[in-house]
Amino acid sequence: MNLSIRKFIVLPEIYASLGTLFPEHLSLYRGHIMFGFGFDSGNKDFKVVVLVPGWYKNPLIAPVEVYVYSLASGQWRSIKDGVPSIFSCSHLSSKRSLTFVNGALHWVFCGKCNNQRRPSFISTFDLAEETFGETMLPNCWDDESCFHPSLLVRGSCLALAYRKKDSEGSDVMYIWVMKEYGAVDSWNLVRCVNLRHYPRIQRIIALRSSEEMVVKVIGGMLFLLDNDLEKPKAAKDLELRQYEVGFAADHVESLFLIKQKYKSYVKDFVDVRFVSPK
Repeated sequence: MNLSIRKFIVLPEIYASLGTLFPEHLSLYRGHIMFGFGFDSGNKDFKVVVLVPGWYKNPLIAPVEVYVYSLASGQWRSIKDGVPSIFSCSHLSSKRSLTFVNGALHWVFCGKCNNQRRPSFISTFDLAEETFGETMLPNCWDDESCFHPSLLVRGSCLALAYRKKDSEGSDVMYIWVMKEYGAVDSWNLVRCVNLRHYPRIQRIIALRSSEEMVVKVIGGMLFLLDNDLEKPKAAKDLELRQYEVGFAADHVESLFLIKQKYKSYVKDFVDVRFVSPK
């Protein structure tokens, strides 16, 4: 989608593009399919990444299928080499934990193999190299007490927000920032938000440079939450409804034009609302 020229592209169907039939039972697992989108600056190419669970083949254990769509080539490709084996018996702790930073997509994965759990971790996919990696969550992360993780971007840094109950039983939102990308010991707690006055908040969708937060509340509505939560009308309704799956990123104006070979997939959009990062 390009907001400047008001165009977006409808991608071709994956399996038809690769000359295979759509797996009949996959429709039962649509809710577990994960998508990612980002810019490969090295090759100046926009890419879409799709992770399809292998459970529809084997309910116990099966490899995750990874597909990458390149806007430059206009084609889907299957990635088979280098897919971490833990993906076979792990699951995304949240489809909404996705973010794009430092040239890579990031997801939070919760691992459990043969009834043995491994600590949750952040899986990465470098769009230029098209390789997987991983990094660890802050040391204070606890799979038993931390929930609703959201991976975010704060400035140019990877950030993590999650909920956890305090000693009085109140829900508190913790926000951590990885100051040096890839350095686990650089995770730094930057904010704690007590949600006693905002019990309907489910997760943080985005952080703005002014420290305001875009949050999702029960019912799929989005609100802009002021940095000062004690002041009147600290929450502003963004009038977006039924928000379910997706991730937020800074919008950079561009006159990137759609090449002629994509014209059959190009559509116009009438109305798009977005929140300024200022």
